[in-house]
Amino acid sequence: MADQQVHLQKQLLDACAEGSPLRIIGGNSRPFLPTCSALATLKLDQHSGILEYQPEERVITLRSGTTLQELNQHLQQHRQQLPFEPPQFSPHSTIGGAIATALTGPGRPWRGGVRDALLGVKVLTGNGSILQLGGSVVKNVAGYDLFRPMAGAYGSLGVLLELSIKTVPMDELQSYWSTTLEIEESLQRMQQINLNNLPLTGMSWADGALHVRLSASREELMACHQKMESLNLSDQTSSSTEHTFWAQLHHQQHPLFKRTDPLWRVSLPPASPLLDDLEHSKGTATILDWGGAQRWLSTTARAEQLRSQAESAGGHAMLYRNPLAGVERFHPLSTPLQLIHQQLRRLMDPCSILNPGLFSEPLYQDEA
Repeated sequence: MADQQVHLQKQLLDACAEGSPLRIIGGNSRPFLPTCSALATLKLDQHSGILEYQPEERVITLRSGTTLQELNQHLQQHRQQLPFEPPQFSPHSTIGGAIATALTGPGRPWRGGVRDALLGVKVLTGNGSILQLGGSVVKNVAGYDLFRPMAGAYGSLGVLLELSIKTVPMDELQSYWSTTLEIEESLQRMQQINLNNLPLTGMSWADGALHVRLSASREELMACHQKMESLNLSDQTSSSTEHTFWAQLHHQQHPLFKRTDPLWRVSLPPASPLLDDLEHSKGTATILDWGGAQRWLSTTARAEQLRSQAESAGGHAMLYRNPLAGVERFHPLSTPLQLIHQQLRRLMDPCSILNPGLFSEPLYQDEA
């Protein structure tokens, strides 16, 4: 695999010398996400394999082209998992793609995001240099946290070669609870549930029902039973429908993700009210996830209206699927952030060849 790294570096150096932009791809399982204007590709799917795994330290180091399927199988042998639950779009989805897009599963508010689990990276910069950023131990304090912006940068700050990531013990058991509820009431109920010191790993509203996922030992889940019933939730642990719902939500296979209307990913403070009828207007399909902090909207509403309301509520909106002509996918950043991000891009990609055209400016978008 050292030869593969040398090959990638040579390919990038040649592109830099020619001023030829590169499209960075791993398993190419996220074609609906932002794509760049480059014709030439830098493929990482062959740059794979686990380099070091210390189950007792809960740290794994691996190459970016390793598939999530292979990684999850390896971790499960040691009863461990990734804390941020990256969605798997196909058997070819890679860990590099998961880090680059910073997508996480339903447990994000309670388990942390990609940057919380990322310890260090080896990255190939836009001028062909190879940098080791961060480390491979949890208590690493050396240098700047320059590796963290790689999560959510979509490859625009460098080509991810190797990653060191924290792992966590696998869930012993999960229990699922639900109740039929209108969307307005569900937001209030979510805040109430959050105050009850429960082992939450998921809380979502979709299709007229509030869904709650708990993960703990059998004894802990049994102790939660009475409290959940007092919150007027029904135990759905044995329901195959509920298992299907959480799997579809995790891997973005719910019917909402397959609609032809533009799909928006809106990040808000969890207690935020609905966006002025946008989230339950006629023709709009909505999923509230992360206890209300992440909202999926399939709507034909104007981008300016949606983004203005999201910003007023202290959040931002990303055009996730089915892009609109002339509409930037990412929420515009403030001028100070734009300046910082532009400087970072110039530092990491002075040749401006890494995934060009992803952003209206050479920026990265922070994960939710």
